[in-house]
Amino acid sequence: MENKGWVTVLAIVMICVGSFIWWYNTQKEDSGLTGAETISVSEDDMEGTNYHYQQLSPDEKLTYRILYSGCTEYESDIPINPISEEASRRVLFAFRYDHPEFYWVKDDATITSTSLNVTNKISFTIPTDAKDKKKKLEDKAVSILKDAPVGEYEKIKYIYEYIIENTKYDLKAPDNQTAYSVLINGSSVCGGYASAFQYLCDRAGLYSAYISGEIIGKGPHAWNFVKIGSNYYWVDTTWGDPAYFDTLKGPEEIFYDYLCVTDEELLSNRILCNDERYANHESYMDFTYPKCYDWSLNYYSRTGGYISSYSRVAVYNAIMLQAFDPMKNLIVLKFASEEAFNQAIDDMFNVNNYSAEIIDELEKRLGITIQYGDIMTVGGNIHHMIIKKS
Repeated sequence: MENKGWVTVLAIVMICVGSFIWWYNTQKEDSGLTGAETISVSEDDMEGTNYHYQQLSPDEKLTYRILYSGCTEYESDIPINPISEEASRRVLFAFRYDHPEFYWVKDDATITSTSLNVTNKISFTIPTDAKDKKKKLEDKAVSILKDAPVGEYEKIKYIYEYIIENTKYDLKAPDNQTAYSVLINGSSVCGGYASAFQYLCDRAGLYSAYISGEIIGKGPHAWNFVKIGSNYYWVDTTWGDPAYFDTLKGPEEIFYDYLCVTDEELLSNRILCNDERYANHESYMDFTYPKCYDWSLNYYSRTGGYISSYSRVAVYNAIMLQAFDPMKNLIVLKFASEEAFNQAIDDMFNVNNYSAEIIDELEKRLGITIQYGDIMTVGGNIHHMIIKKS
């Protein structure tokens, strides 16, 4: 009887071992792992900042580099070393945000996983004209950046202005949400604006990253951050485009309120994607983003258009500083508070107010006519006074 018992145990063990070997070989065959490790590229081979990549685990980094290699070869089905489904989604999220040049890498990528939630393949739908479009994108970037000025801030400002001046905000734009839609088609929405900014920064050798989140009460949004020197700054090209705001009725001109700004300026009404309050938050989005504290690159401070507290002298001087710029048809003043903003409106444009003579004096000194333009509030805590020169 004892011999029969041992035979039974041995049979069970052999069945279990056989089953495991069968399962393992099945997983390997399904994953297509015929030397996946050998096709990965090194970190030095990858273009761009690769900000999200730096926060991945070693296994996730390997998968990321395999994706990079596969996308470079325009592969639609890319076998990877088995990793958890959660890890694969984290890698895909990081890769998609870091590399706008692979514009076909989107949320609708197919992640092939086993019954044990182990991913062994990631697939993309690649357009038949992908190579041609990618080449057009590369050539366009070269053409745009050949005229870029020297200096990190100057290059970032140039890219910011180029995108805003050459893009129409359009919810129905072809190739929407991609760098291609902005730089080739000239129309897109926030994801396209941010991807195009990221793409041009990468090719200009600038440190930047694509960020997503939501505007509180208004839904998903995308923007960027940049690093200049040792400091980080937020950049939102979409909100720098006056055409984006339905309330704008006057002439279009770039808003610089979203060029190299701080947490205080930008995040007062936004939630980052790594925040659990974000409506579309998933755990694979839990990347760390820098704090933006430095105020020194604020555009309006640099150009003399920032009014911290209202006074007639401050406004007079701010207008004079901008009035002699032949490239500006509008004079834009930015006020630090709603109180200062309202004081300026009442004091300068109330026809019954003696201080309306400020405008008369400026017109005489400059030899031009200064007309009252649009006054608008953008983003909840940003206050502009726009004065048209004619």
